[in-house]
Amino acid sequence: MSVSCGSQVTIQQAEALKQRFLNALNKQSNLCYVNASKVEKLDTAGAQLLYAFIRQAETMSIEVRWQHPSSALLADAKLLGMQQALQLNNL
Repeated sequence: MSVSCGSQVTIQQAEALKQRFLNALNKQSNLCYVNASKVEKLDTAGAQLLYAFIRQAETMSIEVRWQHPSSALLADAKLLGMQQALQLNNL
């Protein structure tokens, strides 16, 4: 299973992203790839949504793996202090 973040992981896209993440969780796979290669911006609401998705996946025994996280995503996550929470600190 794979889910794409698109170019903006922000409050403006939160509802659409939430739906994508819920659909991914409902596929009942044990592995989900998050494609973040096109992300140009991550804000606090987007980071919270990603964190909630990762936590929910963990409770459902679904492994989440990042697929090509963009430099913008990595920089914004670091700026927000969310690298570790979003499991981006080793990428």
